[in-house]
Amino acid sequence: SLIVASFQGLSIFFDYLLGGVHSRLPAWVLTQPINQSLLAILARLHRSAGVETGLPLGVYYFICAAPIFALTGWRLLRSRDDVLGLAISIQAALLLYPSTSKHYCVLAMIPLLALSQRARATDFQVILVSAAIALYATLSAGPAFWANLGLWGILIAVDVRKNGNGPLLRG
Repeated sequence: SLIVASFQGLSIFFDYLLGGVHSRLPAWVLTQPINQSLLAILARLHRSAGVETGLPLGVYYFICAAPIFALTGWRLLRSRDDVLGLAISIQAALLLYPSTSKHYCVLAMIPLLALSQRARATDFQVILVSAAIALYATLSAGPAFWANLGLWGILIAVDVRKNGNGPLLRG
């Protein structure tokens, strides 16, 4: 968002945030159960609540996506493990891409394989890998967004445990 704002200008950024593409699409595009993105989850919650808050959906999306961006960026800057960094990025993309479908769950195999490859025989990591496998199993069954969010959180936890805070920049 900051990169787009710096290159395209603040007016385009605020147009997306306050008016956005989602306001120009029919409601059914975002509220279909097959769409498992953060934006779709928020659209379904916003629509089912039936309450007009006066705030555009883009504002809610920005508020909810900011911690995902921040934590992902923090781990990418601090991690010494490029494969775990890629895995965290893939999971973050599955959460944030506005058209994430249930069918995209196959992409979560890459982070799952990265996680299982790094598991040692410690109880903590065995539990996390088991939880990740259970979450992956639920991806195609229904609540793919929540399974992707859980797997993303597990990847962040493993990276913090494995790498600590690490150096600010690798070099």
